[in-house]
Amino acid sequence: MKTQQFTKKLVAASVATALGAGASIAFANVFADTTQTSAVTTGVNVPKASSASVTNQFIELNQNVVGAVAGGTGTIVFKLDNGAKWASAPTLTYMNSSASAVVTAGSAGASVSGGTLTINLATSDYTSTVASQTKVIKISGIVLDTSGSTVETAVNASLDASSTATGLTTGSTSKLATVKPVGVTPTATTSASSITANATFTLPDLKISEIIQSSLKDMSSATDEVTITLPTGVNFTLAGTAGWTGSLTANAAPAIASNVLKIDVTNTGASTSASDITLTGAKAFVPSGTANGDINATIAVKLSDGTTATSTMKVASVVTGGTTNKFVEGGSSGSDTYNTLFTGRTYAAGFATAGLEADKLSVAEIVPATLQAGGGVTFTLSNGAVLGAGTDVAVTVSQVAVGANSINTAKNAVTVPVTTASTTTAGYIQVGGFTNLDLTSATAGDLNVAISSTTGATAGTLKLATIKDATASSVAGTLPIGSVGSSVALGDIVITESAYGALSTTGVMGVYIADANGAAIDVTSASVKAYKADGTDISSTIFGSSSGATLTNSTNGLVTFPVTAASTSSTGPVTVKIKGLKPKLNSTVTSNPLKALIGGAAAAGTTTLTSAAGAMPTKATVDVASVAGSVPSFPQATSSGANTALTVTASFGASTNDAGKAGTIYVAGVVNGVVYLKSKSGAWSPYDPKNPVAYETGVQLGVNTVNILDGTLDVSGLVGAEIYVGYGVGSTVFGAAVPFNNMLTSGSYAKVYTIK
Repeated sequence: MKTQQFTKKLVAASVATALGAGASIAFANVFADTTQTSAVTTGVNVPKASSASVTNQFIELNQNVVGAVAGGTGTIVFKLDNGAKWASAPTLTYMNSSASAVVTAGSAGASVSGGTLTINLATSDYTSTVASQTKVIKISGIVLDTSGSTVETAVNASLDASSTATGLTTGSTSKLATVKPVGVTPTATTSASSITANATFTLPDLKISEIIQSSLKDMSSATDEVTITLPTGVNFTLAGTAGWTGSLTANAAPAIASNVLKIDVTNTGASTSASDITLTGAKAFVPSGTANGDINATIAVKLSDGTTATSTMKVASVVTGGTTNKFVEGGSSGSDTYNTLFTGRTYAAGFATAGLEADKLSVAEIVPATLQAGGGVTFTLSNGAVLGAGTDVAVTVSQVAVGANSINTAKNAVTVPVTTASTTTAGYIQVGGFTNLDLTSATAGDLNVAISSTTGATAGTLKLATIKDATASSVAGTLPIGSVGSSVALGDIVITESAYGALSTTGVMGVYIADANGAAIDVTSASVKAYKADGTDISSTIFGSSSGATLTNSTNGLVTFPVTAASTSSTGPVTVKIKGLKPKLNSTVTSNPLKALIGGAAAAGTTTLTSAAGAMPTKATVDVASVAGSVPSFPQATSSGANTALTVTASFGASTNDAGKAGTIYVAGVVNGVVYLKSKSGAWSPYDPKNPVAYETGVQLGVNTVNILDGTLDVSGLVGAEIYVGYGVGSTVFGAAVPFNNMLTSGSYAKVYTIK
């Protein structure tokens, strides 16, 4: 136990002299609290009531000098503030300083009147039988009348100047308590049920907690200190049990009548510490025809101050049935994370594959017997994903029983038949596993599963995973232009992972150019390197060498290379750049622009490249060069920057018949069906058939480059506009429209870009 100083003031010298030689102080006045920690003087909270116990608080007066108050004379007077009164005389205990009681005299010598406590030492049992020890007067069992006090305000006790006992230092005050309003807090400690009409439900466990002691009390003849009322027509069928904690007691058997339940508080008087009453196991019946929605109970609690606290609480929800469909996380992250799957691949081990989470989809009944026997729940995959058989989906159930799965002809849907419905407890069906998930023909995007049913499940769509292309392939810069039978130096072929770990360390990945399969690709100046997103060269990590991957050059337009280590969360997705390839075009080519196939293979030497073999880059065909021939070549333009400052550049190759001739180049933009022509100075003008604006005239035709947009024009409002490039033989000196008409007649123009 610790004590708190009631006053630290010393007695004046004149008082000490009056007490006699050697008695410098008669009492030090101390306020003590048996529960609070050292140096805390906040007192306790008490209700606004005619009888409020100041629990665990007492006042001590400690004699500092032996014999200072020999025989005991005079009075000690305490007064309360904040309109508080002493409800009864406290207990006075007289002790030696060694704490061994000399006399415990109850309230003898103590009298109370309103807010004043008077201790008459002359008539008390205070004695001085042990002359060698100082004495202690302990004032305990303090009960206040705070009915006239202001709430949220302290009650302080002051050692009043009207005290006549010698040696006291008066005028000191200390906080005994703070007056708090009475009240209760109702809470549900279990969840409210979802039910259908024409059914019985169990109410959630209801706890009614006193905000402060004495908020609830036995109202003597009353048996309805707590009343719970349900909506009309929703009647109680079982009263349940009322339990309690603390000093509060209640009749364990509540009374019910129709839609009303009453709890009788039975303890004598009010509680002496904040307590709870908990109602458990009460049941009620919801009649047929009850509309969907929440069922709310009105809770009325009679408080000790004569008021009634009223609140409402949801105790059930009426629903029409159906199911709650949701994604079930199979990992340990604690939040929904979706597996990343890649197009072109088959997942033979399903979601049990290393690195994949065993995610599931759940169809859970809101109320029992929703999923009726004789019907089924169908799960349909999106994005072209298929399964091999119905057994490729693993099913887990609760409360319901199901039969063998079946799969549709397209193999993109599995049906789980229900053979036995749930009864008293809502059940669920969960599907997972997804072995032999085949994404060979799947497209990138969310892999969604549409849920449909002939057995009461709610239709809906859930995301199961994310499908991505493992890699994206492109060619940097403007396409070079080559000629049949000749070699052409290609730009960088860029292959970028969509997620780390997308490329496998099995087999090889390769580049195959069918129109250059008559000879080996010249790789004299070639290299294959790997880079992080920030441009850091990590070839030594991915390919095992700082010089990059080892190229295997076949004789038929094919180059391959292995990936020796997968990218990780530390490296992030990697970008592979293949530089310096120089294929020799066949004497006859089948496509213009020249195309290269990118993919994976189990081993070097095969031109059958796929997404599912070897290193497993996404199979892609990219344009790598434009081929000069009997018809002009117009590769797609290259661009950079946002639409607010877009740069677009295009190159084209004149036909072999036109190459070397003088000609005129045109750049056209089509906006909402209106044609504009651009001059080399950058001005755009509406098309005039009699005087079409040329980009450049009098140029030698061959491989020519035009700057379409230079970044100075904001084209944000021109999304969808199409850009064409073309040429006509001849110069405008022969007539403003002559080369333009030649272009239209010969068809030597093409669309090279669309603003996105």
